[in-house]
Amino acid sequence: MLNKKIKILNLFAFSQETHGCNFQLWQKAILRFSLIRTWPLLNKNSEFEFEIHNYNEINQKLMAEKDGVKFFSYPINLKTFLRNKLVKFNNRINPRKIGTFSKEYSDQFEEYLSNVNDVDIVHIRGTGKNIVRVIEICKQKSIPCILESCGAGFACAEKYISLVFKIIVRTKRLKKRIIKNYKTVEANKVEVLYPPVDTNIFKPLGKNVRSNYPRLLYVGSICRNKQLHLAVSLFDKVRKVFPKATLDVIGFVHDKSYYNYVKKYINKHNLASVVFFLGYIKNEDLPPYYSNSDILVSPSKLEAFSSVCVESMACETPPLVLEGSFGPEEFIDHNCTGFIVNEDNIYTQVVTILKDKERLKEIGKKARKVVMKENNLNYIASRLDKIYKEIIFKSC
Repeated sequence: MLNKKIKILNLFAFSQETHGCNFQLWQKAILRFSLIRTWPLLNKNSEFEFEIHNYNEINQKLMAEKDGVKFFSYPINLKTFLRNKLVKFNNRINPRKIGTFSKEYSDQFEEYLSNVNDVDIVHIRGTGKNIVRVIEICKQKSIPCILESCGAGFACAEKYISLVFKIIVRTKRLKKRIIKNYKTVEANKVEVLYPPVDTNIFKPLGKNVRSNYPRLLYVGSICRNKQLHLAVSLFDKVRKVFPKATLDVIGFVHDKSYYNYVKKYINKHNLASVVFFLGYIKNEDLPPYYSNSDILVSPSKLEAFSSVCVESMACETPPLVLEGSFGPEEFIDHNCTGFIVNEDNIYTQVVTILKDKERLKEIGKKARKVVMKENNLNYIASRLDKIYKEIIFKSC
């Protein structure tokens, strides 16, 4: 047991999932994010004190506390930020450009950090050149700094990356890329922590009574790089073999013109009565949809990790992803815990998969076992606990 609580400040990047939330909704939403999900568990042993710092759009500083975590929110001019820092299309935010910081937001956090003296660790979640000053202040004040990538890497020069105490990434592949690209970063400085899943929430709830015909599921943003059109096109062909098959689509519309393009295809091929757009569904309400589906179709071109695939696996529903999608290829064992298929012959493979219900059931059970071992909330919490305490002891 430590003599004092470990005080950890989390600088949280701009995120598509919290954009537009009011302060109360943001507090609730943010506790579901990646490693932050573990903090309520870590709080229980009374050895930690957590603060989360983020932005707001209502032009006033805000502070609150929830589940033992303090929330600080800084006002920024979001329109200017989006115009200058992000690429916008069709009045939505480009998903490839999320996870960054505005200078205005970083400046306010720097001011706060400069005036406090009881911080033990600064944990930065996100990327972008505007975190450079935060890293410098941490160095000046001898505060150990963690840099967590929520995407495919960092936008900082190597000299700043070398100043941080630990780097946390989502896949072993990204760890190899960082070690290769940043020559001064040693392998033991980079930790791989998979985003955790609460397996008490995401669990098999029993297959739907309509299981005599295939039920496909898509969960994710409706935008071009997620390639929902491939899932719909695939489903159209699947119905030639399974006429009663259905496809559920869950997620925000982030690109309206793309959504209209997909809807046009659906109407042209008379699929409107069997493709169901269910909109956004709360995280905790997703398990029945995963559980009552035969496979999750996730045809994204590129994913840093893909939490939806892991959530589906936890519910014993195998995910299907494309070759070259990067993140999912690391934790999906083809034909054992899910399916990694080539886009050119995806239809043939999916029909073969759907014909063998017993095999699907067996693969689903193996998939959950992997999640229970590698992504379990308690397991990831224990690893993060170890990282935080290792940093404190080494920096003393």
